[in-house]
Amino acid sequence: MDKQILIEEADIFLNCAASVDFNAKLHDAIGINVNGTLRMMDLAKQAKKVKNFVHVSTCYVNSDKQGWIEEEIYDSPVNAR
Repeated sequence: MDKQILIEEADIFLNCAASVDFNAKLHDAIGINVNGTLRMMDLAKQAKKVKNFVHVSTCYVNSDKQGWIEEEIYDSPVNAR
């Protein structure tokens, strides 16, 4: 019932749920941080009134860069899917 209410009525989806346990098993971290986001996107795609999907990442480490790190989206060497 709650899911159907979101599909019918929600127009903004905000995803900021994640785990910041950097010692978690990779399987668990992917399940929470990646698959959780994909499930929220799937729900938003079903929504009849959706206007915005906002994702706030907890991944604030950009360890392959040296020196100054700009606040921008860097190209990834791998496909997130």
